[in-house]
Amino acid sequence: MTHEPLTDAFDVGDCYRTSRIRLTALISEAGPGVGTVPVRACPGWDVSDVLAHLVGVIEDAAAGRLSGPPSIDMTAVQVRRHQGDSVDHLLEKWESMAAPFESAISSRRVVPAFLDVLSHEHDIRLAVGRPGGRDDADVLIAAHQVKTVADVPVRIELDDSVTIPSADPGGVVVLRAPPFEVFRFRLGHRTREEVRALEWSSDPIAFLDRLFVFGPALESIGE
Repeated sequence: MTHEPLTDAFDVGDCYRTSRIRLTALISEAGPGVGTVPVRACPGWDVSDVLAHLVGVIEDAAAGRLSGPPSIDMTAVQVRRHQGDSVDHLLEKWESMAAPFESAISSRRVVPAFLDVLSHEHDIRLAVGRPGGRDDADVLIAAHQVKTVADVPVRIELDDSVTIPSADPGGVVVLRAPPFEVFRFRLGHRTREEVRALEWSSDPIAFLDRLFVFGPALESIGE
């Protein structure tokens, strides 16, 4: 499948909203007890904790406590803040606060906010056994946003019609992989071994650890 190159001409808030609505429906349809389902992609968290984080990001942004992606400590505070809150309450609070946040991330082009919610959508899909949406346009958008790796001699191709060279062109190692796989491994949801096993023009071991924005995963999440 050939993937047309994407520019930055997408609406960040619309992409966030689309993922939020899908995730809300997914959780609502999962039934009672979904809040305590462990999320393997987020070790130590359950579904309620993921929601607490997503709500907490909006709360912290609205309160002026957030100037970029939240730190590990700030994320832990977000989860503790909503400890014991029901899934229904968290979903209602998320919806009630979402519109101004989505407008703000659109006007300021805060792409990490979109990447975060989309990543957690797929974390929860895996947790509740409802995979899907891996070929959606927003996954392709996300993959394009993360496919450039600064200061690393690698070129990531999302187009499976591209021929992978047998030798490194000009010292650049080429990876060919589906958009979903690129999106997931760059944000830390694949082990080093899983990424090394992808379709590379040559072994990426020399810079493998530098390919992860977060991660790598310590063990396979089984996705």
